Amino acid sequence: MIGQTIKLAINIIAFQITWFACVLGAVHGWPLLGVAAATITVALDLLLSQNRGGELKLVVFAISLGFVFESLLINAGLTSFVGQSPSGPPLPPFWLLAMWAAFATLPNGCLSWLQTRPALAALLGLVGGPLAYLGGEKLGGITILEPRLSAISAIAVVWAIATVLLIKAAAYGRDAAKI
Repeated sequence: MIGQTIKLAINIIAFQITWFACVLGAVHGWPLLGVAAATITVALDLLLSQNRGGELKLVVFAISLGFVFESLLINAGLTSFVGQSPSGPPLPPFWLLAMWAAFATLPNGCLSWLQTRPALAALLGLVGGPLAYLGGEKLGGITILEPRLSAISAIAVVWAIATVLLIKAAAYGRDAAKI
């Protein structure tokens, strides 16, 4: 049996590797690298989980949430990502949705302590979301469009909401598994 500290370390490290694989893979023309990393991260999470069904539902929910929120940001003209379709409707690239799938492994992992602290979860999203996008921009995977302050503010609000929704969904899934 793997101890809780090891599980948390695996969770954090796997997500960070996935984040970089998604962004750098897209930048260098290998978007499937990020998808593969996210698949491995989710598989590891499911393997180590006591509630595989709940975790899988959380991953599907996160991908859906990511599709909606990223589509809103893109269609509002606030963000643009490497790998977006040049023709057709402006939708988030699949490597970005894979990153959302990997993010879904955190609410029952290294961020589980936030499940009873929604205000802190919102604060984490409010600050962490824009910082991640700024990091992705420095690596060339995203462009935060003008007016930048409006775009970064919108990203902050989206991620504050998304983080709370994912934390609440994780807590709900955890509690439902106990019944």
